[in-house]
Formats: sequence, structure tokens, C-alpha cells
Amino acid sequence: MPTGNFKTETTMINEIMRDFTNITELAAVYVDLRGRVLSCKYNFSNFCKYIRSHPTLSRLCAYCDAYGGLEASKGHCPSAYRCHAGIVDFSVPVIHEGHLLGFICAGQTAVTDPQLPQIAARSDLQNDTTAKMYYRQLPIYSTEEINSASKVLNLMASHYFPDILNRSLDIPELQSSKSDVQHHMKTSYRPEIKRALVYIDKHLNNNPLFISTSI
Repeated sequence: MPTGNFKTETTMINEIMRDFTNITELAAVYVDLRGRVLSCKYNFSNFCKYIRSHPTLSRLCAYCDAYGGLEASKGHCPSAYRCHAGIVDFSVPVIHEGHLLGFICAGQTAVTDPQLPQIAARSDLQNDTTAKMYYRQLPIYSTEEINSASKVLNLMASHYFPDILNRSLDIPELQSSKSDVQHHMKTSYRPEIKRALVYIDKHLNNNPLFISTSI
């Protein structure tokens, strides 16, 4: 386990997110390796607050946060992705003394590029008028703007946690957590939700238009 002072680490993580959200007006949150929220929810959108108020959807949010963070940990720069609700996020791992502590997840925007990868089957929000209303309030960013914001967050985090710049694929927590999250994403839904997710996943590629055209 890390030998650093947890309070100090938590303070630094919150400072990173506070400064980042003040500069960019994007949202940010710190989660553990299972996607559980460990910090304040900085600048959260009404859309995400609403989605996370539903227990089943909130669980999907946690899995997306964890899986997106684990995927980002494999590269040298965070990559943008779309979550189960169709919005764009990106993650930066927090690594201290060789241990992966969790992820700073940021974003909560719509995006002009429909080709960004979606890391989970899209939740069916077609008949949810409140979700539609809140979705239309989301800021819209270009892929270039999202990539720039992700680089800024990565640089800010690496200032406090230099291990981020020297991260390795051999971090034990990385492989075990990814396997766990993948398992949960496949097995933790009720049967009717599983059937819906299978249907959505099969038909997702039939409509290449971004979710803003249908939500």
C-alpha cells in the first residue's frame, strides 16, 4: 500500500480538480479503482446528477468511470470516450509510489465527433423527457478541445504525482481491477436490463449519428 499521507494526497487531488474545473468549466470527480466516488463532484452537470440519481444508472456510471480510467492508464495520454449515457469523458490515473490509487474523471460534455469510442452499451433514455432536457443543456466541445483539456489535466496531475508520467502496464492493480470491472459490466444487471443492453449494443452501429440527434 502507498506510504504517503492520505489526507495530503486527497488535498492535492481536490486542488487539481478545483483548479481544472475553474479553468475549463468541465466537470471532474475522483474515483477509486471500482469507480466509487471519493471526492466532491466538481461542476457536475444537471444531466449527470439526474442520471446518477437512479441506482441502476449510477452503477453503470461507476463502471464506466473505472473502465475508462483503466483504459486510459495503458497509454501515455488520456483518451476521450463516451459513457453509457452517450456523453464524453476522459480520465487521468493517480499513481503514487508505484501504486494506482484511482482516477480523476473529467468531461461531461457532448462532442461534435460521432466516432469517439463508446465503452459501454448505451442506456435507453429515449422516453425520459427530463434526461433529454438536461442533455440539451450540456456544453458541446470539439474533439480537439477535449484532447487539449485532457492534456492539461494530465499535466496538472503529474505535477503533484510525477509517477503518472512514468506509469507502467505492470502495475498490479491495473490488471486485477480491469478484470473485475469487465466482469461487473457483464454480470451485474437484472435480466431485463441485460436484454435491453444486448439489443442496444447490437443496433448501436446501425445509427452512426451522435446521441444528440435522438435524445
